[in-house]
Amino acid sequence: MTTAWNGHLKTIVLLGALSALLVAAGGMLAPGRMPLFVLLAAAMNAGAYLVSFAGAERLGRLVSTHPSTDERVARLEALAGRPRAA
Repeated sequence: MTTAWNGHLKTIVLLGALSALLVAAGGMLAPGRMPLFVLLAAAMNAGAYLVSFAGAERLGRLVSTHPSTDERVARLEALAGRPRAA
């Protein structure tokens, strides 16, 4: 497994555990309101997805403005055998 997948797996497990906790607590405290807690858990997961997507989209548009950083990135890209990004 790669490191990126480990991060995804941790996120999936954490959100799944929080959703299960929310639904279980709702079921114990208000059994008649179970659908409400299921919807809250789904909304929590959708919100986390949308916020993380927006954050990743913003990070993708970042541009380095410091010359030394550009040089280090160019060296790392050359070592990795990747073509220089425009």
